[in-house]
Amino acid sequence: MNEPNQSSTSPHAAMLNAARAANIVLREWFEKAKKSEDPNDVLGSVIKNNDLKEHYNYEDVFTKADLDSEKAILPILKGCLDIPIVSEESHPECADWPDGVRRWLVDPLDGTSQFKKGLPQFSVTIALQTKKNGAWKTDIGLVSAPMEDKIYIADQTAQLVHGTEERGLQNHAQEIAAFSGTRNDALKEKRVEIVCYSKKNQTIISMDRDLMENVPYRAQKTFSSALVMARMAEPEGVDGVVLAGNALDYDWDIHAAVHIAQTAGIKVKHTQIDDEPLVILGKNSAILNALETRFRETYQQTKQATALACH
Repeated sequence: MNEPNQSSTSPHAAMLNAARAANIVLREWFEKAKKSEDPNDVLGSVIKNNDLKEHYNYEDVFTKADLDSEKAILPILKGCLDIPIVSEESHPECADWPDGVRRWLVDPLDGTSQFKKGLPQFSVTIALQTKKNGAWKTDIGLVSAPMEDKIYIADQTAQLVHGTEERGLQNHAQEIAAFSGTRNDALKEKRVEIVCYSKKNQTIISMDRDLMENVPYRAQKTFSSALVMARMAEPEGVDGVVLAGNALDYDWDIHAAVHIAQTAGIKVKHTQIDDEPLVILGKNSAILNALETRFRETYQQTKQATALACH
């Protein structure tokens, strides 16, 4: 592995500089595409996976904006620490890297499907990680919202940077010390982001509607999960997030945002269901536990219904 450069710029500052550079690039592409009669032509959209659109009305796509954002980010990070960069559009294989190795983790445009539709709910994510005991630990996480000129960043504390203004987010989340209500009480009228899909697990494919409809919470699905999770550190953020299956395929989609949320006091649980990964976030333990219970119950009900239908 390469030795780090002796740069005077701290990783924290380099990440902010990289995000600001990417924000400028993405705002320019966003406005250019929005003015066009054919945004796909302007952006040079390339669909990577048609299966997602078939089941979830969502396109797995990349564009010229993704590539230009990456070009803005990578040299700034490389100039700070000369370590491997794992980025969505161009990345090395890193499964067998030894403990002690560091890496940059980058998603130059999270929420491309929103971006090309002219919707501003997209983001840039950057994480600095170290491999410890066979797993990647996030040291600093960053998520930016280009159209709002907001940057969420967390190392020892979580901060929101808006222009030149910085304010801490560390003590936002409030725990409920003793919750004695029902699961529906814990979730009633709460806002919950649900991003669960699978390329192979029929239960997750079939249960999506049940998680989104006829529920006590207000369900949403933005497909920019990183921005949604980072915003949980603010009062106006959602109350819970559930990610499952292939929604957790790529490290650059989640690690920076989860680190920001957790640093700001949001409750986070990493678990599994039938060998599928499951990550749940809640503004307090009651919400987190209620979301997990509902997910597992819905999963088992859907699995049983699917098995009966097959017979």
